[in-house]
Amino acid sequence: MKAMTGVGLAFLWIMSATAVADIPRLLNYQARLDSGVSGSIDVTVRFYDAPAGGNLLFSETQSGVSAADGVFAVLIGAATVGGVPDAAFDASEVWIGVGIDGAPELTPRVQLGLAPFAGKAALAEGLSAGVTFTPILTANNAGDVELLDPAGNREFYFETDTFGSAGRFTMYRDTGTRSVEFLGGSSSGGQMQLFSTGGSNSFQAWAESSTGARMILRNGTSRTIDLSSGGGTNTSGSLEMWNDSNQQLIDLDAGTASLYLRRATGATTAQLTGTMSGTDGGGLALWSGDGTQTVTIDADEADGGAVLFLDNENGDRTIELDASEGGGNGAIRLRDNDNVAFALVTNDGATALFNNAAHIPTVQVIGDGNGGAGTLRMLNAAANPTLEIMSDAGFDDDRSQIFMYGAADTTTVELDSRESNGGLMRLNDVSGNSGIDLIASGNRAAGDVRLYSSANRMTLQLQGNEEDNGSGAGLAMYNNSASSNTRTVFIDGGFGGSSRGGAITLSQGDGVESILINGHNGDFDGGAIAVRDGSGAAAITLLGSTGRTITKVLEITGGSDLSEQFDVAADDGAVEPGMVVCIDPARPGKLKISRSAHDRTVAGVVSGANGVNTGFVMGQRGTLADGAHPIALTGRVWVHCDASGGPITPGDLLTTSSTPGHAMKVSDHTAAQGAIIGKAMTALDNGRGMVLVLVSLQ
Repeated sequence: MKAMTGVGLAFLWIMSATAVADIPRLLNYQARLDSGVSGSIDVTVRFYDAPAGGNLLFSETQSGVSAADGVFAVLIGAATVGGVPDAAFDASEVWIGVGIDGAPELTPRVQLGLAPFAGKAALAEGLSAGVTFTPILTANNAGDVELLDPAGNREFYFETDTFGSAGRFTMYRDTGTRSVEFLGGSSSGGQMQLFSTGGSNSFQAWAESSTGARMILRNGTSRTIDLSSGGGTNTSGSLEMWNDSNQQLIDLDAGTASLYLRRATGATTAQLTGTMSGTDGGGLALWSGDGTQTVTIDADEADGGAVLFLDNENGDRTIELDASEGGGNGAIRLRDNDNVAFALVTNDGATALFNNAAHIPTVQVIGDGNGGAGTLRMLNAAANPTLEIMSDAGFDDDRSQIFMYGAADTTTVELDSRESNGGLMRLNDVSGNSGIDLIASGNRAAGDVRLYSSANRMTLQLQGNEEDNGSGAGLAMYNNSASSNTRTVFIDGGFGGSSRGGAITLSQGDGVESILINGHNGDFDGGAIAVRDGSGAAAITLLGSTGRTITKVLEITGGSDLSEQFDVAADDGAVEPGMVVCIDPARPGKLKISRSAHDRTVAGVVSGANGVNTGFVMGQRGTLADGAHPIALTGRVWVHCDASGGPITPGDLLTTSSTPGHAMKVSDHTAAQGAIIGKAMTALDNGRGMVLVLVSLQ
């Protein structure tokens, strides 16, 4: 489908001066298609009595119409016998619609004007004349001509010489009053005048006045518009508009390229001028109701560039916008009672400045700060910085920084976007000494948290990765000695490598390692604990993988005997601490309570009687070398004894007795050989009781 925009329509009745039948009833139609098509097209033209819908008055299609670059022309009526019929114009208004190549009709329709209807004027040739004009020719001046209607009223009046200047032509209404008048040569040039029904001159136009062409429009007797092609201060054109009170409200002077707008009182409210303040640039000025100039715009202020001033009702400057501040750079200023409260200047890296009520700077924004990028500063009443944000601190890594200051004008908070290849947050005390450092990527390519003492010494450090190989996090604590700052506690999340376990290291004040707790002992599974002497040499080593303890001296304070774990049979009662036990031949690796004297299968004493506990226990769980009771094999234990075979005194050898679980004094050394339990260390004069015995099986 072809679209049509910017349509150019030319309608022309092609008429003849002969009889009506000879008049060709054709309309010339031209248009341009947006598609720019060239070649043959079909054009359908329809007449309607409405801009949309309505009744169809006439229609025809012309085929093979030539188009060149979208432009085509047709004579409407050429495809219809007799041309466009009179019936096509019987409506009060006629609208034309066009269709191309059978496509839907283009919108909107175009209304036909007066010219096409003029074709019906041919009908007037068959009408009888109803009006008679009487021509009168006089010899006034160079000869005049008047045309009068039947009532004797003047209709047309031709003067060949008016006031010795040139001819005049005047048309009159049926009342005989002037309506249109042309002067061939007034005092300075040709003139045309139009008159209202009351006869007043409502329109005047001079082809040439003393300063050039001029046109005046009036409202009754009051002038409303005065247009002069040669008015103004520099003999250039001017346009003036007036109200009914003869007050000039609008004045456009081409001589200075100025436009003035005024109130009904005549006071200026707005001025648009081609030259402001004597410079070469144009300007705009606005006034308030009391005549105070409040807005000033100068396109070339002091030959430096455009400027905008806004003033309050008192005439005090409140807003200033300068396109050329300090030589070719822009500036914005906001004022308080004519004093600068805010300033934005581009010649110093786009600097913005905010002032307080005392006109002291409180906020400063610099588009090109220390590192060649933006900087934001906030200042206190003494103009000292309290907050500073730099988008590029000026270092090789182009990092940004934020600084906060304390009351003493020292940095208390610092944020650095790239410190050692990562972000940094630092909190300082009032003296500017470091208090807390938070580093996103420290020396080991991971996060780092540091705490400092009042002496600016690091006391605590938390590392996200303690070693370069990604072994794990580390936590270090330092002393706060005045002479040194030594790490005394260190917790490593991956001691010895990323596949290792954690470790805790405790050091002396001189930094020598004293205790190591290792969660993964080297190439062996399990943890390890190492306790070192003052020189750092191992003193005690505990190996979790083998369960081994390596030490020079082992001191046990919780008990006084060496025991092994055994299961003990109790045929006639519970097994109690202090009972003597023997090997059970019916159950390998297990014991039973002794029941006979001089029993060479004696194995030891159940430990734990009278509050003296086992000091060292041996055994292997899940094997025959395991059991429920600790049996003292050596050391000091309380033992159940029977003195019925003789009183027991310290130093006596003891052996098994016939009393179950009891020992007695050895009276027959030959019989007791191989059945000795140990030596008594306390006495038992008679009966049964407890005796402290130094167990030494023989």
